[in-house]
Amino acid sequence: MNLDPRLRDALLIFAITGVALYIFLPKSTGIKKPAVASDKEVNKVKNAQVILDAYLNAKEAREPASELAKLNQVFLTEYGMKVVQNKQGKYVARTTSGEDVLMVK
Repeated sequence: MNLDPRLRDALLIFAITGVALYIFLPKSTGIKKPAVASDKEVNKVKNAQVILDAYLNAKEAREPASELAKLNQVFLTEYGMKVVQNKQGKYVARTTSGEDVLMVK
């Protein structure tokens, strides 16, 4: 059976393109579920927001450094975090293990 040369060439190009696409296109691994934070992580961030707000409000009210230190002690006992200022001048809520939870300003 003889095919028209143009039809044969078109079928050949179609077959080569199909094989190339099959080989080089990435395979779908299915639908990925978005990452969901645990309740513990969400509570940690909420607590960090609370202590940062309280600390910055005290700082804006020009509380003395001794009062800010006392406030940090309260944060440590109640939340297990304290507020520190990093090298860039931003305030960070940091856990007792040294993990930075939230940063502002």
